[in-house]
Amino acid sequence: MKKTLQKIITFCAVVLGVCCMNKMDAKAFTTGNLEYMNGNYYLYSGNQKVINDFVFDGSYTYYAQADGTPMMNRLTYHPDGEHIIYFDENGHEVFNKFQYCEAVGYTCYFDSQGYIYKDQITFVDSVPYYLNANGKMEDSGWFYFANGKDCGFADTDGTLRNNGFSYDPWGRVVFYNWNGIVARGIISDGVYLYNMDYYDGHFLDGFSIEDVLPN
Repeated sequence: MKKTLQKIITFCAVVLGVCCMNKMDAKAFTTGNLEYMNGNYYLYSGNQKVINDFVFDGSYTYYAQADGTPMMNRLTYHPDGEHIIYFDENGHEVFNKFQYCEAVGYTCYFDSQGYIYKDQITFVDSVPYYLNANGKMEDSGWFYFANGKDCGFADTDGTLRNNGFSYDPWGRVVFYNWNGIVARGIISDGVYLYNMDYYDGHFLDGFSIEDVLPN
């Protein structure tokens, strides 16, 4: 009986060893490469197929799915369960760039860690862009920020107006701050005070600072 049990244990150990040689969860691997086999691309580190792990080939970061194929064209949660990341049509994880995501039908922005921006202003060449609470780059004119109070105007390319006094869509004078947020309340240019509507920022009235200073 003991010999039979020992043989069974030995057989199971051999089978497990063979399985591990053919395919293993490569949590220890951080580098590898993409290989084309049997009509599909797979991620390998050395001679081992990588599964359920990130793979860096020296230029790009991939994610090997349960079958070893790279995740492509997909918005997905990072394994931390908190952040959202994106892999493009080539399986490359997206970093530091705007990316149109077909699954949701709009452009998003992903930071240096690959995490999507939500309710954040980002600057490219000193020009502000706003990614709303859903991660969508605002690009359709007048909008409210996620706090429900601040306003802004985004052109079709996503750039926010930030050039001082201009007009809102209804022809009223407003002041677009450097970060694209419309000024509300009392603002000053050092010579005049301007009273901008508290709710949507349109100009109400203005007066010289000298007029309000005590004699």
